[in-house]
Amino acid sequence: MEHFTAGIVPDYIGAPKDTYAKLFPAGEQQWDFTTLNTLMPHPHYAAQHYICILSPAEEKLQKIYDLIDEAHAMAKRRFERKHLK
Repeated sequence: MEHFTAGIVPDYIGAPKDTYAKLFPAGEQQWDFTTLNTLMPHPHYAAQHYICILSPAEEKLQKIYDLIDEAHAMAKRRFERKHLK
């Protein structure tokens, strides 16, 4: 189980590959995974196109909602492709 600091709310979102690439263009970048309110690649699941943000503030919420909607649509397409042939 991950250890969380009291008062810090982590959000993890699986993003489509193209969205992830737009947010995090190729290239090495050092990330401080303790930074609040910043979209970053997930520290362990970046290869699967997961995004993380710690304690998003109000000005980032619409972006987070858009990413969640996109992740939901991606999951729905995968489910339908696999189960509703």
